[in-house]
Amino acid sequence: MTENQRSGNLYPTHGLGPIAQIMDINRDDRMDYLVSMASNDFMLEARAQQLAASEPDFAEFKGKTFRGNMNTTTIRTAKGKTIMLQHDVTSSRVYSRLHLNGGAKGSAQKYPLPVFVNSGLIATGHEWIDEKAFKELEEKYRPEIVKRIGELAKKIGGHGGMAFVMGAYLKMLS
Repeated sequence: MTENQRSGNLYPTHGLGPIAQIMDINRDDRMDYLVSMASNDFMLEARAQQLAASEPDFAEFKGKTFRGNMNTTTIRTAKGKTIMLQHDVTSSRVYSRLHLNGGAKGSAQKYPLPVFVNSGLIATGHEWIDEKAFKELEEKYRPEIVKRIGELAKKIGGHGGMAFVMGAYLKMLS
């Protein structure tokens, strides 16, 4: 099997960690099955060739095979929920750390801003909540782990504390 046939998401934890917390993964549910598929590389090989022509430090990358521009992974949990992760660091797509959680009774999207929450009680589901209402919801549904170590995480870890929380979560799983 070639490297491209085994190409997966190289950085799943950044997006998966917060969603795993929301979905009670390894508490009330667990990941059961996944499919991961990547596009071809349409950028890195050509860029390596271009850089190698003028910069000797890039010569070792000339003619190498690179992973695809976009990887999409779909995960199914034991309780039948699904998660979609995407990893894209080379395409010209606009940067986004989209965190969207949706279900039968409502949905929430925290990033990109502004925050969108559909309570499931609104028939159209196309309304934005104001900052005060979001802060109240954020406090009400703040995960227990964030309540306990949130400020410590911000002081110690990168990405606003996310790196510390993710490291702690992964250590718990191992």
